Amino acid sequence: MNNFVLFIHFNRTSSLFENSIWRISRYAKRFSEFQSETNNQCFYILNFPVSHEVSGLQNNNPIVIHPKSKLGLIGFIFFVKNFLKKNRRDIKILVSTDPYITTLIAILLTHILRLPAKVHFSVHGHYKDLTNGNLFKRQLKTILLRHSFRKADKVRMASPQLIFEYQTFFPDQISKMFVSSIPLGLERMSSSRQKRDIDVVSVGRWHPERGIKQLIEICCELNSSPSISKILIAGVPNKESFVRRSQSPLENKFMVEKFVPQPEVFNYLRRSKILLSCAPEESYGAALREALGAGCRVVARENTGTRMLKNDHQSHVFLYETTTEAVGLIARLIATDSFSDKSNEKFIKRQNLLDEKQI
Repeated sequence: MNNFVLFIHFNRTSSLFENSIWRISRYAKRFSEFQSETNNQCFYILNFPVSHEVSGLQNNNPIVIHPKSKLGLIGFIFFVKNFLKKNRRDIKILVSTDPYITTLIAILLTHILRLPAKVHFSVHGHYKDLTNGNLFKRQLKTILLRHSFRKADKVRMASPQLIFEYQTFFPDQISKMFVSSIPLGLERMSSSRQKRDIDVVSVGRWHPERGIKQLIEICCELNSSPSISKILIAGVPNKESFVRRSQSPLENKFMVEKFVPQPEVFNYLRRSKILLSCAPEESYGAALREALGAGCRVVARENTGTRMLKNDHQSHVFLYETTTEAVGLIARLIATDSFSDKSNEKFIKRQNLLDEKQI
């Protein structure tokens, strides 16, 4: 008899299908390796437009796609319910990819169908980031998060620091929490090194919690710097919004891209000298570690997560507190050599050792 580990993901935003597949499949691969039973099989249920093609998976586990256009959340719930009923004997674990709606669906369906399956969910961000928004959204997120912690069987944390943080809010649920950062697969970064023609790159979602206001301030300062010839901002919904918020004309040195597939992000990192991160808070900082693996130095806003990153990798992480300090760091680093191949190999070896300990 097969043991299915079912990953369910309800996509509420317009984020790229390939990027979501990438994140889920990497954790699924790690989860399969960690399980002691050799006959575990990971299975995915995702809701996305049916026109998407699945590519870039690290393993060949089955994927069932619920058409996003069919009745939205209600259609997704019935879709998952029918799948669970059909495979009720085989499914041992349900893994939700977010602590809110998807976890609520998993908990309710296992109760309604009386499934023996365990429910797991993942936490990647800080408590204040998971309960942000207007008054109604904050209250709703807080209720859902508390319900998820009470009813789920296991909670995966992206870093040890998150466990210390969340045990303050959920002291009775500490035994459910475990640390497992997603392995970064940095060995891909060390091959096919490219010419570094991008001075500064910023990648990630265009959200306030990523420090967008300060990012724009730094970019405006760099715009007038003669030592900077090319800046890439990836993750901007549209170029016009960036120009409007920067309140200054963009010179030819700026490249503004929308959401890009994960493989393309890696290509940009390999071409870049410095990754700029303005997020007020970081947890494990996976994107920053991937940049380091690509031989790209990191200039990041100082916070708990970036201090941990600095502690793990002293030589190529530079922290700042103010916009002026960030601009000065970037100007100084541009004038110096980037990662050597030997330094890059040492970083990848050390990061792989850290990944192995994160479980």
